[in-house]
Amino acid sequence: ILAKPYKYFKAVKIQNMFNRTNSSNKFKIEAGIRKGDLEKFERFIKDMTPEDIINAYHLGKVAEYESLLDMDKPTPGVIEADHIPPKNSLIKLIEDPEMAKSLKTNNKAVYDFVMSMRKDQNGKKQPCMNVFYSDHRRALTTGNSHESIACRDLQTNTLASGDMEKVLKQSFILAHPTCSDHIRNSLGIKHNFKYKNSGLSEADCHKYYKDGFEQLVCEYSRKKLIDQNQTDRLMQWVKKERYFDTSAVEYKEIKGAIKDKAVNRRNTDHMRPNYQRREL
Repeated sequence: ILAKPYKYFKAVKIQNMFNRTNSSNKFKIEAGIRKGDLEKFERFIKDMTPEDIINAYHLGKVAEYESLLDMDKPTPGVIEADHIPPKNSLIKLIEDPEMAKSLKTNNKAVYDFVMSMRKDQNGKKQPCMNVFYSDHRRALTTGNSHESIACRDLQTNTLASGDMEKVLKQSFILAHPTCSDHIRNSLGIKHNFKYKNSGLSEADCHKYYKDGFEQLVCEYSRKKLIDQNQTDRLMQWVKKERYFDTSAVEYKEIKGAIKDKAVNRRNTDHMRPNYQRREL
């Protein structure tokens, strides 16, 4: 809509009329955080405790994407539903016959889960978690940076192996804003993003992410995509906040994937004619 406003002029006009005459945020078109939305949010949370903010905006709540979108919010535009693992990783696997075949061989239940997105490209029926806008933007799986693409590709490759326990461990690390910041900082990657005040401290953010991760483990267990042993191990992993353990093998895999992407990009740039001419 933002890219081609002329194409959706009538729809936006109707939407604006609806917004002016309706107090609910349920059917409001949202496209990220806007100044007006942020101001409404800041007025609403004034004098609220972090716990009240988390509860009011259902931060950490896990449900299907469309259910979270339909959930009433005190103010619009500041909460996003984060697909964990990212939907792009699933879509890429669907589009790769060899990887899809590998997953089908390795884990039929996960294969069926992934293939359900063939008729659900927006991931409306996929598990998601309510997160604050700025926290979502800090996640390594968000955006089109080289490191974000590398991380989503890594998730696709791990999915193809059928190891859902590893998929979720990687997903939790990559979805967590603090973990993502640690990885970027360790690799010297700058993240040019203007942080918005959520009214929550880093500890409060950690709390709602931990609660959400526990819900996600339960959700994937309920869907029978992880067995009871995997569920128990993952639940302990989350309770002990092992996603902060930078010595974990998952961190090494993630950093390795990002480094490989950077090396491949440099090699590709070096082969371009323009690059060679600049060197002459």
